[in-house]
Amino acid sequence: MQDEALVVGILKDLSTSLTGQLAAGNADGALALFDDFGQSKFAGVFSDLGISLPLALASFSPLEVRQVGQDVAEGWVIDGSSGDQKLFFVYFLRGADGVWRIHSL
Repeated sequence: MQDEALVVGILKDLSTSLTGQLAAGNADGALALFDDFGQSKFAGVFSDLGISLPLALASFSPLEVRQVGQDVAEGWVIDGSSGDQKLFFVYFLRGADGVWRIHSL
């Protein structure tokens, strides 16, 4: 099993990369951070967002990692854009290639 602190750093980097890709309007770059399931789920969402893509996660807090397992991890982000804070869970899977990817938001 990987060192938990190392995995937490990797997951936070993934989250930061996702925010950066979306802020740059780069849907393909953002989708590359997801596993196959996540790509199929979010490709249409990112396409529908179109020119609003840079705003997609702009109001979200940095990722907080809650639990790390051998091949599965869970965290959350908080969206405060509407004045009410909303918690969104983020799930990560480590693929057969050993690479951590975002599975679902």
